[in-house]
Amino acid sequence: MTSPIDSILGQALHGLNRAFGKADAAARRIAEGGVEATSATALITAEHEAKANAAVARTADEMHKHAVDILA
Repeated sequence: MTSPIDSILGQALHGLNRAFGKADAAARRIAEGGVEATSATALITAEHEAKANAAVARTADEMHKHAVDILA
């Protein structure tokens, strides 16, 4: 059985992978054609998405640690 914390962590990891994919695509567009506003914006947006998902993953990890402490 999957716990809600595991589900949250899974969603955060999925979000991180999606953000890295967006960053990679934007970086390729910049490398191939120069810096355009859309590509630069996409790269910055991907950075913010990655940071937000990393924060969710850290919080889920802390919740998991506290749950283990409570059950111990």
